[in-house]
Amino acid sequence: MAPAKKEIASSPPAASPVLRLVAMLIDLVILALLYVGGVALVVVWGVSGFSHLASFSHLLSILTTLSAQLFLVPLIFPSCYFVVFHALGGQTIGKVCLGLQLVSAQGGSVSLATSYLRYVCYLVSLLPFGLGYLWAFLDDEALAWHDQLAGTRVIAADPA
Repeated sequence: MAPAKKEIASSPPAASPVLRLVAMLIDLVILALLYVGGVALVVVWGVSGFSHLASFSHLLSILTTLSAQLFLVPLIFPSCYFVVFHALGGQTIGKVCLGLQLVSAQGGSVSLATSYLRYVCYLVSLLPFGLGYLWAFLDDEALAWHDQLAGTRVIAADPA
């Protein structure tokens, strides 16, 4: 354990939990807007198509698409958003806006598997009343539970 502490101590300092929270809020607003926009498109598509062809099969098609939009998309799209953005460059749109970056505990880039593990661990951080997220405010290295479990940290991004 001691060598890991030395590696962390020599790496850039952890990002402020407040900045991390704001970055997450930016990401959630983006996801919400995309979600609402997608639902609106499905409804408009459905209503416009329904006025031209009022059949049971068309109505069933609209309801199936809307059901997928309402229930499956909120489960799949956010996971893809966070996992892919974190694996590609360690930054979601929210992190880019605030100059933050996700790195491994050793300071390197994060693999797709680690990024996915971190996303799954969001639930661990969320379930006990968000205590795992709040833990970053108490931790000396500003690590939330999902960071500790996945071996990641959020730092100020290198401007270069």
